[in-house]
Amino acid sequence: MRAKTNKIKRGGVEVSIHPENNTSTNGKTYTRYVITYYRGGERKRVKRSSLKEAKEKAIEIASSISRQEAHVLELNGRERDAYKAANALVEPHGVSLVEALTQWTNARRELPGTATITEAVDYYNARYARIAHPLTVNELVERYVPVQEKRGLASETSRKRRYHSTRFAESFGTMPVHRLDSSMMISYFEGLGGAAHSQKTRYKVLSSLFRYAVDHKHAPPELIEELKVAGNHLPKTRRGAVKGLVYTPAEMREILGCVRPALLPETVLIAFCGVRRQEIISRDKPPLDWSQVKLDRGHVDLDDEQAKAEHRRLAPIPANASAWLRQHWRPEGRIAHLSDPNKLSVAIRKDVNDARKAAGKPRDFKWRKNGLRHSFISYRVASIQNVPQVAIEAGNSVEQIHGTYREVRTQEEAEEYFSILPPGGESIVAASA
Repeated sequence: MRAKTNKIKRGGVEVSIHPENNTSTNGKTYTRYVITYYRGGERKRVKRSSLKEAKEKAIEIASSISRQEAHVLELNGRERDAYKAANALVEPHGVSLVEALTQWTNARRELPGTATITEAVDYYNARYARIAHPLTVNELVERYVPVQEKRGLASETSRKRRYHSTRFAESFGTMPVHRLDSSMMISYFEGLGGAAHSQKTRYKVLSSLFRYAVDHKHAPPELIEELKVAGNHLPKTRRGAVKGLVYTPAEMREILGCVRPALLPETVLIAFCGVRRQEIISRDKPPLDWSQVKLDRGHVDLDDEQAKAEHRRLAPIPANASAWLRQHWRPEGRIAHLSDPNKLSVAIRKDVNDARKAAGKPRDFKWRKNGLRHSFISYRVASIQNVPQVAIEAGNSVEQIHGTYREVRTQEEAEEYFSILPPGGESIVAASA
């Protein structure tokens, strides 16, 4: 409960008294009574150990100031009338005329150009009147994170939201959420630095966090616009940034020729169909089943529980991918051979290097992170020249596909890539045509 404030009035002068708890060096708590008043336009504070002493001092101060003001008012009748009128205006608000003028002067000093205090109040009301439950950033994150974890999001998505929102709270913990603005967020992003994709991940998490704040009336809708302004200052993804992560057709032939048969289906689904490894097998999602590989319809049916974007997606099955998959297809059953999503890269690297060693070649094959999927998107864009379609097929944004994958590979290279077939694959393709 908020401590009671006592007010002492003498004439048009008001002095307030409120208790203040303090802790001594030996850890004991004691109370002091603080007398607050304005004199000569300056705010002053005096402390007393008891309420009785504080009231006595407050009466003394108020009486002294009142006598001085009364003496001044005797000098000019017109000014005395103006003083009384002004005092009548501020009296209902529980402040002295000096305090009111001090607040007005300080506020006016902070306003730019010809802006008025009335305009500032109108802006404040328009922006903050809809805030029913103001919170600090710390309090917001403490509410937001558990809600996200209960939504049943993919573990990686949930982890990112928890990590980046917590990092944000470390920088702005006690700041009221509704006080955040674009300049603060620009400085935040610049201070963290990092690659464009890392900044984009942070931006997405803050978008989710701020949307939660707005929906629950912890912040005004303008907060989203402030974040968008900050987003305009983020580094752009450099076109062709994945070029060094894309496998050449020759490299892809070597991988498919060396990898153990049990790993071929998921390797093909990633490299030629653009399915993510985490969409094939994940610790917190249903595994991709052979019944979802529709060879007759030419697509892989990823449901909203498996697809990263959390909505159903149809990944294409090109003719060469169909030739590879047809040799392993069955009506139902889990496709992934390994249960750990992170072990596929280890297994492929081992298979290729073992094959090179057996052939007397150097064991220098290096796995490229997300190289199979980067290869699919790069060659698919070059092949069909339709960025929006590839974005839908791959489950990415048009902006990301356009900015990252355009002009990474040529149409001729794409034709060679999507012509990679299994031994005897030409006859299989011909028979199914």
